[in-house]
Amino acid sequence: MNFIKMIAACSLLTATAGQAASITYQTPNASSQSGLTGSLSLPKLSSALGMLTSITLGASGTTFSTVGVENFQPTPLGFAAASGAQVIIDAPTGEQLGFGAYTLHPILHLSGYDGAFDYSGTSGATLYAFDNGSDSSSLQLLGNYIGNNNFALNYQIYDLVAQGSFPNQHFTYFSEDVTSFYASVTYNYDAAISPPGGVPEPASWALLIMGFGLTGATMRRRRRAGASSPDARELMQQCLPGCDKTVI
Repeated sequence: MNFIKMIAACSLLTATAGQAASITYQTPNASSQSGLTGSLSLPKLSSALGMLTSITLGASGTTFSTVGVENFQPTPLGFAAASGAQVIIDAPTGEQLGFGAYTLHPILHLSGYDGAFDYSGTSGATLYAFDNGSDSSSLQLLGNYIGNNNFALNYQIYDLVAQGSFPNQHFTYFSEDVTSFYASVTYNYDAAISPPGGVPEPASWALLIMGFGLTGATMRRRRRAGASSPDARELMQQCLPGCDKTVI
């Protein structure tokens, strides 16, 4: 009986015990200019893999910024600028990621208007910047991310441009940002030791059957040995003539 109880307990432990696991999906790189919107798509977690425990959403990207400045006044101008872009990503359950790539440029000293409106020469300049950014966040409402389909992430790219302390009538400028980025989702879950619907390998079946077979053979051998052992009365009846056959 104790042996049967032990087998049942071990079977229950195998069926319920789990191990921590994780899987990550990543979108291809998306490229967008400032002011534009779009969406990305990521797979949900299949319920067949196990019980979902937590989700981390991440995003990372690079921004290439171009800012052109032209002083069209006759007075020389000292100009400070910063350029870059910010990516805002909205998850279906309300969480939001935001990361920016931002560069502060050295102060420009521009002459009075040189007669050419070309964002170069002595009265103009073109500034370039290349930056990296990233962000991550934990997602809630885990049930919304379980299934065999995908979920959408909506995003928008914002321009990050700051000019110096001079009023805009002193100069003109343009700004262009191209941001390349991707999003990723990491699912942490408890996976069953035996995959759902899994079938033991032939070698495992062979060991299991062999073990039960040996146990049964041992028990039968013990019963047979006990049944064939003569008792004291039979031994006395087999004594030689003349011996005392009194059985106590």
